Amino acid sequence: MDTTLVLSSHNVRKKNKKNKPSDFTIRYQQPIRLDKNKQYELGLSNIISMSFTWSNITSNLNNQKIKYSSDSGKTWKDLIFPPGIWNYTGLNDYFKKQTKITTSDSTTYPITLKFNEITLRTRITLATKYQLDLTTSNFGDLIGFNKQILNISVTVTTYQILVKIEKF
Repeated sequence: MDTTLVLSSHNVRKKNKKNKPSDFTIRYQQPIRLDKNKQYELGLSNIISMSFTWSNITSNLNNQKIKYSSDSGKTWKDLIFPPGIWNYTGLNDYFKKQTKITTSDSTTYPITLKFNEITLRTRITLATKYQLDLTTSNFGDLIGFNKQILNISVTVTTYQILVKIEKF
């Protein structure tokens, strides 16, 4: 038996005032009861880019601030994102704007971010001696990275979508 389970807080917030689009906790009126003697599979049939749905960078999510280094980690500078609704192009533009190096001959961008919507992979490119510290906030969660200091020129990770089913 196939059952479609819509994971959207938008529609259920009308029924339950505790739900907000920025809170992806869904409280169904009737819980889904599963037979503990059976095995179940969960598949995703449609993924909508959540970055266009609600404010995904806020102080409440502790994901506004990260650090970067241009000298192999000897000194660090803060990179603070204004709160709001960000997409991957906007994040990349902000990285480029905040870290660009302009000389009389050229402009270079030592940190860039690209997201592939087909493979759901995020690519961060770092220039030589640049590092990105994702350990001091939850910013890495937004782009699919664990808390770590990135110090290699190109890093690729798979974006994860987690679904938690609780027993009642």
